[in-house]
Amino acid sequence: MKLSFSTNYWNKNLKDNFIDIAKEYKFDGVEIHGLSDIKEFISPDVISDTYHKMIEHNIKIPCIDITGDIGNESEISEAIKETKEAISVANKLRIPYLRVRATENGNEEAVKNYLDTMLPEAEKHNIILLVETFGIYSDTSKLSNLLSSYASGYLA
Repeated sequence: MKLSFSTNYWNKNLKDNFIDIAKEYKFDGVEIHGLSDIKEFISPDVISDTYHKMIEHNIKIPCIDITGDIGNESEISEAIKETKEAISVANKLRIPYLRVRATENGNEEAVKNYLDTMLPEAEKHNIILLVETFGIYSDTSKLSNLLSSYASGYLA
């Protein structure tokens, strides 16, 4: 079994050292909660160094969490922007999954608009979008219907 930890609710100082912390405590990976707090590791001039450090310490990043609410019409453009950046980072760091979520205040039409835009982009880069069982999709029948309506191996 491989163990990872999430950077969700970590303070800035700990996020600065997430690879070293994973190595020290013998974790196999780190789930990145949003990209905003790790900008210094993913900027174009250092992302290659980050990847090599991950290889050197045998650390994987299995997933990046998209923090925007994909079910909220007023947040969709920000979520799309964040997802595009995350796809670019995921492609460079060989991260297979992006986690997205819609809160209980979200609506399914907004989610479909988001997926219609971002799913082809994810497919093009071989990235799988994971819809969190949360908010409007804590009802698994709604989640099942959403996944069936797209029938894509890049949406889970």
